[in-house]
Amino acid sequence: ENTYKKVRVFLERFEAEHGTLICNGLLGCNIVDPEELNRARDSDLFQEKCPHFVETAAKLVEHLLQD
Repeated sequence: ENTYKKVRVFLERFEAEHGTLICNGLLGCNIVDPEELNRARDSDLFQEKCPHFVETAAKLVEHLLQD
């Protein structure tokens, strides 16, 4: 039960900070669509945005594990 609670808190905090949990929303394009995926790659969206999302996730996990 404690693990499930921490997962819920993690998801709520991540979404509160970034507005969504879904990659399409985080990146601003539908990466399932091959054309949009290529646009995301050509625009370096993965290199520009994803490290920030991973950093947020790591900090949230670190904080939750300390509690």
